[in-house]
Amino acid sequence: MAGVRTIVSNAKVVRGGVAANHVTTRVDERRGFDLYNHAGSTHAVADLFGCFSKD
Repeated sequence: MAGVRTIVSNAKVVRGGVAANHVTTRVDERRGFDLYNHAGSTHAVADLFGCFSKD
């Protein structure tokens, strides 16, 4: 999944702002996901809480 990005935003935060957010997203084979910030640098805390199975 590396390099695959959507064209939509999930969270819009102004400079110096703090935001809580929830996202349901696909995880890769290592049970991971990527975060992108197109506007410079940022700090982020993310957790993987459960997952859906194909079984």
